[in-house]
Amino acid sequence: MAEIINAAKASPPASIDEADTQPQTGSVEAAPEGEAPASDPLPVTTGDIAHAFDGFHGWSENQWKKPLGDKPNWLKACIAIPGRQGGPETRWNPVCIAAALVRDGDATARNVRGRFQSKPQLMPWLDAWKTYEADNFDTA
Repeated sequence: MAEIINAAKASPPASIDEADTQPQTGSVEAAPEGEAPASDPLPVTTGDIAHAFDGFHGWSENQWKKPLGDKPNWLKACIAIPGRQGGPETRWNPVCIAAALVRDGDATARNVRGRFQSKPQLMPWLDAWKTYEADNFDTA
C-alpha cells in the first residue's frame, strides 16, 4: 500500500486546471497484466467513482460519467489502469481524485474523508486517504 500512497503523493494535480496529464500508476504498473497487487486496494471503476464522488465538483453521478469518459487533464493524472474501447473500463485512484477536489476547493478534506468512510467503493482506500490527508492538509 505504501507504493499507492507514494504514487498519490507524487502525482496529485496541483489544481484541476493545471493537472499533470500523465496517468498515475503507482504500484499498479508493476502488477501482472492490468491487475493491482493483492495487498493494495483495487483501483475503482468509472461507475463507482461517479457514484462515490456524486455532488463534488458541482456534478451529479451522471455528470461525473462524461468527464470520466472524456478524461480532462486533471483526471488523466488519476488513471490507475487505462481502459480500452470494447474492453475493460478505466480504473481510477480515488485518493488522487479526492486530492484534486480538495486542492481546487471543490471539497473539504473532511467531506472527502466522510466519503471514504461511508461509500463501500472507497472504504478499502480509507487508510491511504487518511495518510495522504495527514501528510498534505491541515485538518486538525
